[in-house]
Amino acid sequence: MIAPTGSPDLSSASHPGAPPPPSSSLESILDAFRDWNEVRHRLRRDDCDIDTMLIGLRCPDVCVRVHAAHCGSNHPEVMAVVAYDQSVHVRIVAARSAATPSDILALFVRDRSRRCRELAAVNPSTSAEIRDRFARDRCAEVRRRVASAPSLLVSTIESLASDPDRYVRWVVARRRDLPDDVTRLLATDRESFVRMAIGGTSRLVEVLVDLAGQSAPGVARAVAANEASTLEVLELLARHDDPSVREQMTCHSAMTRELFERLMADPDESVRIAVATHCSDSAVLATLASDRSRRVRSAVIGNAAATDEVFRAVDHARSPRLSAVLAAPSSRAPGDVVERALAVMRVSPDAGVRRLAREIVTRRRDLGLPVPVVHPLSNVERVADLASVHDWLDTGRPVGALRRAALDPETPRPIRRVLLSRQDLPVEALADAANDRVAEIRALVAANPATPSDTLVRLGEDRRVSVRAKVVDNPGTPLSVLRSLGSDPVLDVRIAARRVLRQRAGRC
Repeated sequence: MIAPTGSPDLSSASHPGAPPPPSSSLESILDAFRDWNEVRHRLRRDDCDIDTMLIGLRCPDVCVRVHAAHCGSNHPEVMAVVAYDQSVHVRIVAARSAATPSDILALFVRDRSRRCRELAAVNPSTSAEIRDRFARDRCAEVRRRVASAPSLLVSTIESLASDPDRYVRWVVARRRDLPDDVTRLLATDRESFVRMAIGGTSRLVEVLVDLAGQSAPGVARAVAANEASTLEVLELLARHDDPSVREQMTCHSAMTRELFERLMADPDESVRIAVATHCSDSAVLATLASDRSRRVRSAVIGNAAATDEVFRAVDHARSPRLSAVLAAPSSRAPGDVVERALAVMRVSPDAGVRRLAREIVTRRRDLGLPVPVVHPLSNVERVADLASVHDWLDTGRPVGALRRAALDPETPRPIRRVLLSRQDLPVEALADAANDRVAEIRALVAANPATPSDTLVRLGEDRRVSVRAKVVDNPGTPLSVLRSLGSDPVLDVRIAARRVLRQRAGRC
């Protein structure tokens, strides 16, 4: 039989009074158990009855009592007994359970465990009157939990709004049911994060106007994110010194075209990016499409409100990265913009960009999307555009047509510059181009490291100073030519030739 002295002394619990003594039937059930192991076994069963739970609460083992308390967490009669237990681990179950009667929860106001008081303060069964008593707790953590409770008396809210603990006031400021006088009080709090909380929750326009004019960026950002902010408030925020405030306000639903037009000329790049991201006005987007910042133009491309005219206005000629975004298979840009973007990529001096252009063309063709027509050159075709030159060189085709293009005076000058700067151009073409009547072409040959020595000797005697200067800078120029140019009649050529001679002598 279980000894009566083995049960906990309930009269010494943390609450005044004691739970009602078990009925005679419970005593008879208790006497029927040989030991507490049978109680443990019954508590593990899904169909455990209330009497067994109440018996388990008399076990000297705290673990058994905690198990019994959890089993009976939905039964008010069990929670009424659990609330008087000596162990804080057991009482926590009653403080948390919604089945605990309200009068029992009132006993936790004087509980010695702070955790029990915190849980009882926010228990759904705790009435607003009882929470008012918790609001006077000596521990600030308990008062913070009270301040976050769903329903409070107005007097309780007013008391907590003047609490000496700043975090209690912060929790109060985040409530949506604040009276107007409490809102005005917290809007003048000395702590900026308390005012920030008010700025994000208040519905009083006069309070938002006052907070929008403050210099603290966090407070102004909270006002900018508040959907209750009116056009008057947003106009004040548009003049705020901190760019993060102006950036935040671009997300507001009350933004007008006039405000977007004011912010699209903002000196801060992040603000213009935010306008390009959130504005749906095509005129504003078309203006930002030619912004000096690539990131702003990229945000315009990603805006779902961008029209075909906006895409056509995007300045991507200097940015292969933007061109790649416009030409990508997932782009919404019209066909003419895609073709122009691919053309920019195909004439890029970066071989990786040109390779990416070919990959984009392949992906678009595989997906059945329109692609610009690219005609490969043959050995007999005239080289007419720079994109064809790059396509030809990057894909390693025979260079017969390119050799003729390098020598043909009718070939556009930009194409000849690209060809004569390539080290893989046949040396015969370089030697023939050295006789060109255009000095710029001869200078390109003189600067190409692949130019043969005998050609450099001939160019070292060229009548144009720019050509002889390029000969000096060429790493393949023979020493005899450099010594000859060391006596050149032009001072700059003489100085450069002597400097190169000294450098080569030092390396030797």
